[in-house]
Amino acid sequence: MKESEIEPTHFTYNSIYGCLCKRKDVVGAIDMLKVMRACGHEPWIKNSTLLVKELCDRGRAVEACDFLDSMVQLGFLPDIVSYSAAMGGLIKIQEVDRALNLLRDLCSRGHCPDVVAFNIVIRGLCKVNRVAEAEKLLDEIVVKGLCPSVVTYSLLIDSWSKSGSVDRAMSLLSKMSEEDREPNVVTYSTLVDGFCREERPDDALLVWKEMERKGCSPNRVAFMALIYGLCICKRPSAALHYLREMEQKEMKPDSFIYIALLSAFLSDMDLASAFEIFKEMVYSGFFPESHDKSYPVVMDAIDKFSKDHRTSSGMKVLSEEGKLPTHCLINVGL
Repeated sequence: MKESEIEPTHFTYNSIYGCLCKRKDVVGAIDMLKVMRACGHEPWIKNSTLLVKELCDRGRAVEACDFLDSMVQLGFLPDIVSYSAAMGGLIKIQEVDRALNLLRDLCSRGHCPDVVAFNIVIRGLCKVNRVAEAEKLLDEIVVKGLCPSVVTYSLLIDSWSKSGSVDRAMSLLSKMSEEDREPNVVTYSTLVDGFCREERPDDALLVWKEMERKGCSPNRVAFMALIYGLCICKRPSAALHYLREMEQKEMKPDSFIYIALLSAFLSDMDLASAFEIFKEMVYSGFFPESHDKSYPVVMDAIDKFSKDHRTSSGMKVLSEEGKLPTHCLINVGL
């Protein structure tokens, strides 16, 4: 075009630049940026963002960061979406410190990262159990005049709960309420699970009731977290109550829940209730394979049911109906 003395337009330059970005040609894209700068043209930021995202999706986040640095050196300012994509890419390849430094660099340059960018780094820190550092970023969000989102709080609550600091997680829940941020079912489920892990079922049930009081409907995952948690806290009767409530809401449990209830009732020496759960499990088509971790639990249960006069006749019925695998019957003499 230039040989014909026709000057390429802003659209032409950006079309070529866009093609180079789509091809993930970093060197070509930077060369084009140099040409555009010399001609006084601004690149369309969407193309730069596309290149960063494509590189990060392929594990080339460091290369994406170098590209952003080159843009800045050439006098072009990437947007926060590009930087957020780069931070997410760094975390994906476990370069959490580099992502944190990138966030810090943005702040020092006078750019204000948005809550989404902060959440990306908070998520990365939480994944590597650096929750205290992640919570400092929450404070930084507030200092900068931004409003932490439900996602921000949920990430921290989840991490504190799983690290055995559920009381600290609860303090964040209170902070959410003070700031008129409504916790969602995931937030509540995390706390329920956290309290049960610490063998505090009464506190878990208080959180559950608070969730219902706030009009937040429990989903299948929430029910299973509570039921399993109550089982490991040796509260099988309470767990069974919530299983029935779950079923009334037309949500089906999985084999994991049946095994938890079966094991809990057996530990509680309640053979009759354990057998009822066992029958439900069998009639629902759940039976662990021999390589499954829960297989020994079921075999122990079958042995006990077969020997006890209260449940042995029921076991014979299941056997006659063909509901039990043959190798199980041989092992217990049915």
